[in-house]
Amino acid sequence: MIEPKFSIAERFSEGLAAVAIQTENGLKWGYIDTQGNWVMEPIYDEAQSISEGAAAVRVGGKWGYIDRANQWILQPQYRYANPFLAGLAYNALDDQGKTWAYVNKQGKIVWKNE
Repeated sequence: MIEPKFSIAERFSEGLAAVAIQTENGLKWGYIDTQGNWVMEPIYDEAQSISEGAAAVRVGGKWGYIDRANQWILQPQYRYANPFLAGLAYNALDDQGKTWAYVNKQGKIVWKNE
C-alpha cells in the first residue's frame, strides 16, 4: 500500500501513475511506480497517464509528450493534448482551441479540422 502523500493521483497505467504534490510554486506533477517511488521527479505543471509508451505533460502553458525514460517525444507545442490511442493523439493546435488535429508520435499531422 502506498502512503497517502500526494495532492492528486491518476490511475496506474503501464506500471506508472501520474501524481501531483504541492510545492512553493504550486502543484507539480511527476510519475511514481507501484511501490510509490519517484520514477520521474515532479517537474511538470500537469501530467496525464501513460498511453502507448507516451505521456502528455504540460510545461509553461503548452503540452508535449515524454516517454517512460522522461525524454521528449514531442516538445511542448500544443494548447491541449490527449493520450495516444492506436498511434494517434487528438490535440489542439492553436491557443483558441479552434484547430484540432490527429498527430502521430513523430508529430506529423494525419488529419486536421479546417
